[in-house]
This record gives sequence, C-alpha cells and structure tokens, in this order.
Amino acid sequence: GTGLGLPICRHLAGLMGGEIAVESEYGAGSVFTVTVPMVPGDGSGICRDEEEQTAALSREARVLVVDDQRINLSVAQGLIRALYGIECDTAHSGPECLRKAELNDYDLIFMDHMMPGMDGYEVCRQLQANPTTSTIPIIFLTAKSQDEDETKGFELGAVDYITKPITPAILMARVQTHIALKQARSFLQEQNDILEDQVRERTKQLEGLQDALIISMASLAETRDNETGFHIRRTQHYV
Repeated sequence: GTGLGLPICRHLAGLMGGEIAVESEYGAGSVFTVTVPMVPGDGSGICRDEEEQTAALSREARVLVVDDQRINLSVAQGLIRALYGIECDTAHSGPECLRKAELNDYDLIFMDHMMPGMDGYEVCRQLQANPTTSTIPIIFLTAKSQDEDETKGFELGAVDYITKPITPAILMARVQTHIALKQARSFLQEQNDILEDQVRERTKQLEGLQDALIISMASLAETRDNETGFHIRRTQHYV
C-alpha cells in the first residue's frame, strides 16, 4: 500500500539494528515479523548515546502534535515521549490546536498541513497573528515534500519542515534545537522584563528625589523673604 505504517516500522527496526520481513500468501493474508537484537540495558530501548544527547533537554518542555489521523498522532507522540521523556499533547484539528495553544505554554508545535476544514497553513497563520502564541516554534510534519509547500510554510512563520515517514534521528535533532532556541528566547525575554522593571523603579526613585530637592530648595529660598513666604510652594503645581 501507500500508507506510512510499514516505512515507519522499517525505519525503527533499522535504527535498532534489526530488520522486518514478510510472508504473504494470496487469499490467505500476510505475516510481518520484526526482529531486533537484545542489548544490555534498563529495557528502555534507548541507547546510551541518545541519552547523552538528550540529557540537556529540559524535562519541563512541552510539545503539541497536530494531525487529523490518530495513528500519526500516536506514532509522533510515542517517539517524542520515548526519546526525550518530555510531555507531549495532541490535537486532532486546527480549532483544537488553537484552543490548546492559547491555554498552554508550549515550547514546540508539530503541525500536519493536510487537515479537513482548517488546514495547517491557516492554523499557522492564526497562531502567528495571536500575541499569546506567536512565539511558539511551528514545525510542519507532513507527507508532502514539494518545494512550494515548504516555501509557503516558511512564509507563514514555520521554523522547520519534516517529511513523513518520520526518521527518529532527524526528529531528535529538530526537537533539541528548536526547544533550546525557544527556551533561550524565553529566558532573554524574562531578563529583559526584569531589567525594565528595575529601570522603572529606579526612575521613580530619582523622580521622588528630584521633587524632594526642589521642595527643599524652595523652602530655603522662602525663608529669606517673609513677605512672599510660601509663594513658591503655592505655585509649584502650576509650573
């Protein structure tokens, strides 16, 4: 067939040093067998090199996968959780994605652009137009690989484009890179907000000191002339 299931299984088996075989009999059906070698470890299925590569990835990171096909959601969600151990939510439609993105602070969104009703391009456009969600990186995860499709996605604000079937090594690299960039941008924005608060507070203190100095100087000046006493103090609010 032309589905994604077999290519995904073949990729996963190959990454684990295994293989996939098929025995088929016309009119009776087919039997697929996946064989992978046993590797000493904790049974997680994740090699030590992958653990070292993902060690710096924040456990507090949160990802949203958007696709109208439940099998695609399950595959992507399973890979992200297994490889990175981070929280991964799913959405089955564009409107559901918009609602969840509005309510949750996601570090990354994987978006399929071939969805009924509101397609991924329109969802991306609305996410970018909303100040609450405009900073979330969007990666298109789709079976279409034409140049014009990728160009349109980038023009709408997507940061990357991954074609199906998913290659776990590529997915790992993209997740690490874009989540790290998103968290770095968030950290810089937080530091900028802190500096702005400090500047406002310091400015307020200087303005208060300036007012106190003016009043003190006015009081000193008035003590030298009894006939115009408190004239400066009375007129200070009109200057």
